[in-house]
Amino acid sequence: MGGFFDFKYFSISAIICLIFLSNGRAGWVGDVGFISSTATISAVVSQVAETTADAIESNKKQQLAFVEVNHNNLIMDMARGEGEHLSALAYLYGCPIEVREEYAQMAQRNFKQIFPSYQMESVNILSNLESEIVKNPLLAKECKWVS
Repeated sequence: MGGFFDFKYFSISAIICLIFLSNGRAGWVGDVGFISSTATISAVVSQVAETTADAIESNKKQQLAFVEVNHNNLIMDMARGEGEHLSALAYLYGCPIEVREEYAQMAQRNFKQIFPSYQMESVNILSNLESEIVKNPLLAKECKWVS
C-alpha cells in the first residue's frame, strides 16, 4: 500500500469515502452521511488502521535492514552531508526529493548525535536519526515514515 493511506494526507471521512467507493458500497463521494451503518464504518476504519500499522512496520524493517547492510557507507555519507546511501535512507523515510538536501544537511549537522560511537546497533542509529528528523519542522512534516 505504500503511503497511500497515510493519515497525514487523508481525513477519516475521506478514507471512508475512498474505501467505500473502491468496495462499491457508497452511492457517491460527497456525503459520508449517505453511509448508514456505523458498524460498517467502524470496521472499515479499523481495517485501514491495521493496514497502515502493517505498512509502517514493514517500512521500519526495510530501514533497519538497510542500515545494517550499509552502516559504513552511511557513516561516510552523513559525515559528508551527501551520498547515495544517505539519499536512499531518506527515500525509506518517505522524504520527498524537495527536502532531501535539508535531510542531508541535518544529518551532517547532527552527525555526533546520530553516531555518538562507531560501534552502534542499527536500531539505535535509526532511533537517533528519527529524533533529529522530528526536531526539524520541515522534515517532521514532509518525511512520512517517521514515527
